[in-house]
Amino acid sequence: MQMPSFMRKGSTQHTSEESNKSRLVTKIRWVVESTNGRLKTWTYLARTMPNTQVPFIGDYVRIVGAICNRFRPALSSGDSDQDKIVAERMLYLSGQNNDLQQFISDNDIEKITKASWKPMDELDINCPIMTEDELRCLIFGVYTVKLAASYTQEHMSSDGIYSIHGYVHNRSLLCLKFQSRHVSRKQYRSYIRFKEGSVDAWFCSCPVGARVVGTCAHVTSALWYLCFRRHQTDQPSDGPRNWAADISDAANVSY
Repeated sequence: MQMPSFMRKGSTQHTSEESNKSRLVTKIRWVVESTNGRLKTWTYLARTMPNTQVPFIGDYVRIVGAICNRFRPALSSGDSDQDKIVAERMLYLSGQNNDLQQFISDNDIEKITKASWKPMDELDINCPIMTEDELRCLIFGVYTVKLAASYTQEHMSSDGIYSIHGYVHNRSLLCLKFQSRHVSRKQYRSYIRFKEGSVDAWFCSCPVGARVVGTCAHVTSALWYLCFRRHQTDQPSDGPRNWAADISDAANVSY
């Protein structure tokens, strides 16, 4: 039996082993969460029910489940052979350590403060061009790729420039700074190593950034933008809408 790891007292990051095992759990748990999410598209099942409805909940769920099975597409469109290949690869990686994390620690790269930080689009590094399907295979996830679009949009300036800054170490290691989504005063450093035009390794200083079974949200966002989004000729507006653009400044309104 396994469950996601809790952060140990005094720690700021899960170990590579803990993060890897937690990712295996969440990968399996995704099936349950996707099913629950589909059932909760019915408003009645999405709310807290009164105790008087307890005897009937089972019937309601079975009715809604039957409707979903009959009229909605399958939650998974994959085949069992491909799923087995993905599972075997994840199990293999779950026993590996993050070599890039060790390299960064041994060379004190995190302590470099005099680097020339530039906008991501100005960095000279050889990144592969990938499709979203290839990214999903790399990071073992669907939800994380969807989240990357929203996360990237939050860091886009009004003129379409990705506002994340970074620098290149030894021509192959990309170092980036990300603002924490939960703590305003906290920043994380993400590292992606490219080798011969492919993604070789990654590490992030966020709580789950040491895992090698997939990537954290910060690394995923960077890869999604570098290897996919910026190479698209038609770039639709991804992520949350900027509602502030629809608000007028009261100081400029004439009465």
